[in-house]
Amino acid sequence: MEVSNETPHRSKRNAISHNMGHTPKHLTPKPHPSAALSMDLSSIQQVLTEIQNKPTRVPIELEQVNAASANIQNNLDSETEHFGKLKLILIELETKNCFLEHLNDLNGNFDDKELEESLVEEKAKVRHLKQANEVQYKQVQAMVESLGEHYEPCRQELALAQELLGTTTALRDEVRQLKRQTREPLYINDEQMTKDNAQDILDAQKQRIVELLDSEQTVKSEIADLQWQITQADEAKENLRQQANELNTQLMSIEVQETDGVSVKTLSERKQWHDDLLGVMRKMSHTRARLEDCTLHVDITNINPVTNEISLFTLTVVFGDDLDWLVSATLTPAEQVNINPIVREAIATNDVVFLIQEVKHHIQFITAINTEVQRLAEIFPVEWSPQSQRASVTVKDGRVVTMFIQDAVIRRGYTVQVCSIRPGVGGDVSKIVAGMQQQLVSAGATDDLGACVRLLYK
Repeated sequence: MEVSNETPHRSKRNAISHNMGHTPKHLTPKPHPSAALSMDLSSIQQVLTEIQNKPTRVPIELEQVNAASANIQNNLDSETEHFGKLKLILIELETKNCFLEHLNDLNGNFDDKELEESLVEEKAKVRHLKQANEVQYKQVQAMVESLGEHYEPCRQELALAQELLGTTTALRDEVRQLKRQTREPLYINDEQMTKDNAQDILDAQKQRIVELLDSEQTVKSEIADLQWQITQADEAKENLRQQANELNTQLMSIEVQETDGVSVKTLSERKQWHDDLLGVMRKMSHTRARLEDCTLHVDITNINPVTNEISLFTLTVVFGDDLDWLVSATLTPAEQVNINPIVREAIATNDVVFLIQEVKHHIQFITAINTEVQRLAEIFPVEWSPQSQRASVTVKDGRVVTMFIQDAVIRRGYTVQVCSIRPGVGGDVSKIVAGMQQQLVSAGATDDLGACVRLLYK
């Protein structure tokens, strides 16, 4: 019974020992793939070395780049497959080891030396496979890093190769187009160029050029003739101008001889006054339009502090926001009659009838202004300062109007006062202006205000 009790255990141990000592056929380790891996690594390293040795900027043929990329991809796929198989073998061996350890824990310690040796051997194999797997994993990682370093240059070279390929294709198309154009016949003046008629066409073109050159010379000769004619015409025009000047001089000498008691100097002054008068008349037409919307102001100046006699006045016209000046004055009625002789000569002529009318209106205007100013001087107190050349008029409401005299000149027998009105604080001359306008109405000078004052712009 004792033998029979031990026999199953012995047979069980033998079976386990047999199984541990002899690996089943489906678990028999295959030849280690390190040899094939080393061959693949050497081929990949050789390709990488060739890539590194080549200049970085030298274009690589597209076929070689594609072949190298395919070879590297195949090697990576092969290594990945071997690595996966090694992982499966490792997992299977670790599973067996765990299973055997579990059996050992269930059955207790065995005294079978062969089983222990088998376990030790299998553990050694497992450790060896782990180490080999780690080494191969590190090699694969190093290869991946190395390939990653060379991937970007390879990609750039590939892009450059594709760009060069496109450029080459475009150049080939252009060459083919040029070849087709060179094969086409050449036409000149709707006539096909051939070896037979090329010389005839060239001779015809040379003849045409000669004709154009002759025509150019003819045109230049005609232009020279026209320029000479223009020069002659200018000289004739200058001669006619000189003859006209001589005739005018003779005419003026005749007029001087016909004038009784009038010297050449007087005639020259009279002509200058006539020209000035025409300028005034031209200016009056422009002044009339400007006086339509103007505001009239009267500046009382040059008051005699003893007799309160008004001997000078100033008329100011305001256009919009800008203060413009329009001035005239008279000292005494006697001086009004004392007109410059040149002016008297101008009035006596038939060409200055309009001037006579303006002078009449002017005298009426002066009379009306003097009368109103004398009346206002009696109503309002006037203060005159000869040192500062200014006069102040205080109106009834207490406001003060101050006037400044700027300059005085004598023109053609009239005393002309150039000045501007500068109101003081709260200054207002509306009452004075109203009185002036009333006197102008009574004098009949307000029918045309411009006719009364436009001559004063001279």
